[in-house]
Amino acid sequence: MNIFDEVDENLFRPLTGINKRKYVDILALIWDKCKRMPMYAIEKSTIFDMVEDYFYGLDEQVELDLEEQEETDGNIADARVISGGFVRRLRETGWLTEKEGEYEEESKLAINYKVVPLLKSFQEIISPTIITYKGKLFKIYSMFEHISTRRKFMKIKVLFICHGNICRSPMAEFIMKDRVKKEGLEDKFEINSMALSSEEIGNDMYYAARDILDRHNIPCNKRKARKFVKADYDYYDHIYLMDQSNMRLIMDIVEDYDDKIELLNGYISDPWYTRDFESCYRQIEEGVRRILEEYR
Repeated sequence: MNIFDEVDENLFRPLTGINKRKYVDILALIWDKCKRMPMYAIEKSTIFDMVEDYFYGLDEQVELDLEEQEETDGNIADARVISGGFVRRLRETGWLTEKEGEYEEESKLAINYKVVPLLKSFQEIISPTIITYKGKLFKIYSMFEHISTRRKFMKIKVLFICHGNICRSPMAEFIMKDRVKKEGLEDKFEINSMALSSEEIGNDMYYAARDILDRHNIPCNKRKARKFVKADYDYYDHIYLMDQSNMRLIMDIVEDYDDKIELLNGYISDPWYTRDFESCYRQIEEGVRRILEEYR
């Protein structure tokens, strides 16, 4: 398998032209903003504002190549127009993907999850954790190889976490297991759930959480709540938390975490307190749907 079997063949075009430095700067800005957001996505207007501010900060006349001039319709003095052209080019070449807003929400732009290893490699070059030149080259080679081989040979390890691991996170675990089975994706995912507290360790799912899964015909096995530890962070590829309280607690366990940790669907209300397990189910189901969209 070749890297271009996974990403757009034009992916590197923005990084080889006269404005390659600016594109890398813009990607770094967007990645820094998106890396802890659900599905790596933020509102389009936020990205356009951010890129426009970047060009204003340059305080210089931006030289454009022919393609970029076409994007701006020759209006090379307007920072907003220029920023729009640069963002569109990143989208058209596969760095960004567009996600339609739901209900009255604004549309969003997201970092294409397939290029995340490349963005990490850019950071590795600038702020290396490996000292030797040979080590840097191996690290970058490994990240390129990761794009082409991982989906074919390795399962994507997904972990859901909530406070006690008896309501929200096991619901998410079993909902996602049911979805991947129905879609024939069982061989692509390893799915589990854990707790951030010790309060319910060893206990099975809360009866109301199990009942709501039964009502929606989601199979669930007898299980025991388990507490998340640092080794789990190293093992799993994607870790989804339910709310900001979870985010604060996990920081006590993983002091220097990266983009593999994010909130599921922005926020999942705790039915232990709300008693609204149906709404919780719908929120989790939507979050799982969005996760799987990234792998279709």
